[in-house]
Amino acid sequence: MFFPESILEEIKSRVDFLAFISRYVDLKRAGANYKGLCPFHQEKTPSFMVSPNKAIYKCFGCGVGGNLFTFLRDIENISFVEAVRMLAAESGVVLPAYSSKQSQEEESESELLYRINDRARAFFCQALQSDEAKKAREYLAGRAITLETATAFSIGYAPDSYDALRRHLSADFEEEVLVRAGLLVKREDGKVYDKFRRRLVFTIQNLSGLTCGFSCRVLNPDDNPKYLNSPETTVFQKGRLLYGLLQARDAIRKENRAVIVEGNVDLITLFQGGIKNVVASLGTAFTDSHALLLKRFCSQVTLLYDGDSAGQSSAKRGLNLLLNAGLSVRVVSLPSKEDPDSYFKKNGKEAMEALLKTGKDVVDFLIDHFSTSNDLSVAENKSKLVQEMAPLLSELTDPVIKAEYVRKAALRIGTREEFFIPKGNIRKWGATNRDATQPAADVTPVSIDALEEEMVSLMVRAPQAVLSLAQRYLKKEDFSHPSFQTMYLIMLEEGTFDESMLASLEADAQKIASAMMMAEPPKSDGQAADDMKALLLRFRRRRLENERAQIKQQMSQCTDEEEKLKLMARFQEITARIHSALDL
Repeated sequence: MFFPESILEEIKSRVDFLAFISRYVDLKRAGANYKGLCPFHQEKTPSFMVSPNKAIYKCFGCGVGGNLFTFLRDIENISFVEAVRMLAAESGVVLPAYSSKQSQEEESESELLYRINDRARAFFCQALQSDEAKKAREYLAGRAITLETATAFSIGYAPDSYDALRRHLSADFEEEVLVRAGLLVKREDGKVYDKFRRRLVFTIQNLSGLTCGFSCRVLNPDDNPKYLNSPETTVFQKGRLLYGLLQARDAIRKENRAVIVEGNVDLITLFQGGIKNVVASLGTAFTDSHALLLKRFCSQVTLLYDGDSAGQSSAKRGLNLLLNAGLSVRVVSLPSKEDPDSYFKKNGKEAMEALLKTGKDVVDFLIDHFSTSNDLSVAENKSKLVQEMAPLLSELTDPVIKAEYVRKAALRIGTREEFFIPKGNIRKWGATNRDATQPAADVTPVSIDALEEEMVSLMVRAPQAVLSLAQRYLKKEDFSHPSFQTMYLIMLEEGTFDESMLASLEADAQKIASAMMMAEPPKSDGQAADDMKALLLRFRRRRLENERAQIKQQMSQCTDEEEKLKLMARFQEITARIHSALDL
């Protein structure tokens, strides 16, 4: 699919680049640019740079870079064409029916599933207004959830029918695709039926507002299971999604803290009641992707799970993942038989906010939770607690946090610190784990010639001042790196290089070009020209020196006296050229 440059520029002019990237990354000013944690790889130290003036981004940790369209493409795992369509729809730009020979390009699986899910979302939301959905509306009213809040979170209703959704969607989508989307289920005899029936529907959206899937709650207590989620698909992966983050991210960024609850209704109640920095984990085990997703928006999290033993056990899972993501973790214990929803409704916002301030650190939470049903004056109980805590504490990657938590745990329990260190792990205890952004020792990075990189970078940053000079002395073949060759040819043809040309490059070339575009331009055209002349002289001298070294090697291996004399003459000629290479 071909999009004219004028259309792409129109879209970019209507989208605030910095605000768009900020939907996914908490950005802090760093000079003329902005910096944050990269959304494309795991890191604890920000290396993701955004230039609002140039409308480009670059991560100096993993190397990824690009523009508005490539960012959306990569963050949502969709095609470039899909990214353009989505941004056009958001910015109000109408895409005319223009195309190249590839205009019949098939829709990708991700785009197709997003589109199907959004149609299903609209169907469920409309169904909530029907007469049949009276029980669903009564349930919402009984939980004090207003229709305004239901609309904001796209809460809907799945009718008590085996084919209502199928009939609604089958005119536009094949049944096999609807099965892959998780909206229909196929029986062994080949017949299909609606997966969600007689349920309240919670829509799961990503940070772009795209519908990824659904989490559906029973309305009849005799139905099972209580919650039924969409299956894993290319767009719905529970381990990478947090319910409510789309609505809560601004509040999380403002408070620098996320409150994590288990249930969707818990989240809705708190959000509606004014505590808006809250997310839910879709009833799945907390993952490192969840932790790193939150880390992009805040540095502190508070776990607020049910007060029963099951809720407290859930709070224990994933603590090490949150800590290892560089998050400060606190755990709040609700009274027994209370959940966030019930506690908030009984006590109100102020009481809940006060309770959230009583959060305990990991060590105090684990010891206090264990002590409620075990006497720590008994040696066997001490041993059992140490065995429970040792794996979590030993897996912490921050050596300072690990040392302090072990010291505190040993002091409170009344035992020795070394008991928390697994046998055979002494060396690991004293070492700082390698950052995930660092390459393994046996990985050889792609070689990039520094001098070639300097020349291409200068061409990118000051094309008007140096391109004609470069064209006079350089050929494409002079560059050893294929990315430099491609960029040089583009600049010779276009007379410049800007972010609109990134899409025409391969992934490796995009990363290199983005980094160059992020760099500061020369102070003046005159300075740029002088710098290019100096680089070209260095390049010419190096090329002559390489040629002379090759001739010297040939001379050492040559046995023919006449041929050796010719090589000697050539050697002396090149030496003279090297000594005279003082100007172009």
